[in-house]
Amino acid sequence: MTPTVRSAAGSDIGRRRAVNQDSAYTSSRLLAVADGMGGHAHGEIASAVAINAVADETLGPDDLMPRLRIDGDLTFRAITGGVAAGVAALAPFGAGNPRPVFAARGVEIIDGPRKLKERHLKMALKQEGRIFRAIAWRAAERHDFLAGHKTALDVAFSLDQNQYNGETYVELTLADVRSSEPHILTSSPPPILTSS
Repeated sequence: MTPTVRSAAGSDIGRRRAVNQDSAYTSSRLLAVADGMGGHAHGEIASAVAINAVADETLGPDDLMPRLRIDGDLTFRAITGGVAAGVAALAPFGAGNPRPVFAARGVEIIDGPRKLKERHLKMALKQEGRIFRAIAWRAAERHDFLAGHKTALDVAFSLDQNQYNGETYVELTLADVRSSEPHILTSSPPPILTSS
């Protein structure tokens, strides 16, 4: 398991100041704090300029890309109603308790993708002989990519249990997708499907 370092920044005006002059920035690669100027005029501007200068020199475009946290690999063969029920038992999900996200590799689209309400995509996915319905919320702009890569996808997803006509079934909610084809231009897999 790879160690994870998490950081956060906060500040307070204290008892003597009307304005907080401190600035801070935190990311996966940088934690910077610039203290104000002891109440001198425009100390908040000076500290903000210092933080922005450090961030501009330190951070690149990849640092500003959102990352998707993958909790682990989960093949379609391993997905059962019991697994989905176990995940559902971890609820309620929210900022302090995010819904688990899994990765499956070498998946194919066997039906769809079809647009729903011009914003979402619905499809059926197959891996190792198992088929699941999947939905990608607010992903209509990915339709052409998915239609062009139906036979070889890596998918990041969460599990949902839905009921229809009295039957309970497992459905996948897609968080992201990428082509399973070799990534010739990179020395490592794209970051969206990296387990942490």
